[in-house]
Amino acid sequence: MPSNVGSVEAVSPPPSRRTKGAVLAALSLATPLALVLGTAPARAAPPTVTITVDAAHPGRVIPRDFVGLSFEADQLHRTWTDPDRGNVAALLGNLAKRIETGVEEHHEVLQQAGLPDGVFDVLHIDNDQAAEVLRDARVKAVTLTGSERAGRSIASNAGSQLKKSVMELGGSDAFVVLDDADLDKTVAAAVKSRFDNSGQTCIAAKRFIVVESMADAFLEKFQAALENFKPGDPMDKQTTLAPLSSSEALKNLLGQVDEAVAGGARVLMGGKRIEGQEGAFMQPTVLADIDKSNPAYMQEFFGPVALFFRVADENAAVALANDSPFGLGGSVFTQDIERGKRVARRIDTGMVFINSGASSSPELPFGGVKNSGYGRELSGAGIQEFVNKKLIRIG
Repeated sequence: MPSNVGSVEAVSPPPSRRTKGAVLAALSLATPLALVLGTAPARAAPPTVTITVDAAHPGRVIPRDFVGLSFEADQLHRTWTDPDRGNVAALLGNLAKRIETGVEEHHEVLQQAGLPDGVFDVLHIDNDQAAEVLRDARVKAVTLTGSERAGRSIASNAGSQLKKSVMELGGSDAFVVLDDADLDKTVAAAVKSRFDNSGQTCIAAKRFIVVESMADAFLEKFQAALENFKPGDPMDKQTTLAPLSSSEALKNLLGQVDEAVAGGARVLMGGKRIEGQEGAFMQPTVLADIDKSNPAYMQEFFGPVALFFRVADENAAVALANDSPFGLGGSVFTQDIERGKRVARRIDTGMVFINSGASSSPELPFGGVKNSGYGRELSGAGIQEFVNKKLIRIG
């Protein structure tokens, strides 16, 4: 392996607002990494870095070099957006077989856009093979989007080899409704945030925490909206409820609901499989009366299941929102923006959204705390995770 993969060249920093093209450009900055492995074409450019000069001390510069080849292990549920979060996507287990067509098409689009060979590759591999890839000395960093279990395994493997890692794991986001929220807008956001992609989203709202004065009205409108869902072919524009990713995912989710009910939870609606429909469809489900002794209290429900909680006031809402092993995202609904900011600061998560459901956008950092992982994806913050900020000081 060559010790020097190219010269240092100053380039402009990435724009603060990143378009799809800018994301591709960010990935292309990793081109020299492929040279290390001997897989990039001869025309590949030398590595470029951003030079930060301290105006007060012109003798100091900070080049930012990519640390090396990065490995993205991803249990993908959105095949057209998730691979953009890293340089290499490893699709773990049987899920890869169900979505490999979409990911391969994504790969083709990147190549058609001009990304050189060897910069972004797709590996259809299992967990053991993923561990083998990570052990390879040429791989310098790893990022995972997946479960807590996968995170503990990958992070432990990376840590034992002193390799940088970023973990984007599960979430059980709180959707907090305060007493001055605009109810109609709040309910519309709640429905979208919980049931987009049939609830199979890490930053979907999963725990709906509503102050007592708004609880009955919120619940009535929320359930009425769910009654109108139409299951069917996801490619049909008339479909408003998609299936789960697999029969196994449906089985696991139904098992969680049964366990929650056995623990004292009450099913306000749904809770069963949708019969007579081809595919792994589950009824839109709302569970209530979940206390801390119930296993559901600390779990993530990865599908169309909403957990509903009544609380006395703002302080109780914040306390409940924080009483979770997860800390990915969350939402606060209020017509008083300054109040929303104050509440958002008190919620222990990586992201909080005021008057909207949690979302992901290329120009904004994405990531969580606690069992939801560490580090950030996307935006300049995501790129900076895997660069070496080297100080060069001129004496």
